Amino acid sequence: MPLPFCRCRRFARPAKSIAVVIATLGASGLLGWSANAVATPYIHEVAHALHQRNPGTEGKVWWISHGNALSGDWLLQTPDCWGERVCADDPPRGGHGILVRIVQMITHAQRSVDFSGLLPPPDHAFRQAILEGLRQAVARGHHPLVRILVGSPPCGHNGTCMDVHGYLHKFERDLGHQLPVQVAAVSTHRQGLFPGVATSWNHSKVIDVDGSSAIVGGMNYYSNDYLQTADPANDVSMAVRGPAALDVMSFDDVLWRWTCAHR
Repeated sequence: MPLPFCRCRRFARPAKSIAVVIATLGASGLLGWSANAVATPYIHEVAHALHQRNPGTEGKVWWISHGNALSGDWLLQTPDCWGERVCADDPPRGGHGILVRIVQMITHAQRSVDFSGLLPPPDHAFRQAILEGLRQAVARGHHPLVRILVGSPPCGHNGTCMDVHGYLHKFERDLGHQLPVQVAAVSTHRQGLFPGVATSWNHSKVIDVDGSSAIVGGMNYYSNDYLQTADPANDVSMAVRGPAALDVMSFDDVLWRWTCAHR
């Protein structure tokens, strides 16, 4: 599919449909791997299983990193009503908290802001939070490259396909054409590739800033589902700082390499 830009970083790996980023964290956010395998039994078992079942994939589609940090409010939930019989109206108990976190994180972007998710791309309040963070980054004198990659099931969930160029042009216009922006929708089905192979598409849910901080989880960026309390879709994501965020960006690079190669 056509892309207005393809300034993609460190492309040397084939694309896969999912990435696992394993971050070792202690009370201080720092914990060695080999010396502390017993202290991190779940991480150890996951890594062991990946080595056994998918040899040769470490450093390609999954990574283990050290020296990461989780803040006190690292777990991001929508709506933020776990354990409550009645969830109050928005804000702040709906998605207000994650919107604030998105703005705060992107505001500090200097080099890059990556989003990858599932069709449709970030809409309404999520989209506005991303735009507001980018505007504040520009106000700080920075001009990061913005990449938005959307996994697209055949013609989407509602029978319509994503207007990549329309989304790109509106996003650029809302930013006042101050930043370089890349937008793409990706699936194996769209290109008619690999006959006999099941259709696949990106399903990661990531916002990554400069490869130094990231929000990663299961949450789709659908405002009407995730940011209201009357009939919400409940999900969680995590915010992490450190080398794990660089690994997240590396997986985004894998997806962009495949997209650029098959556009």
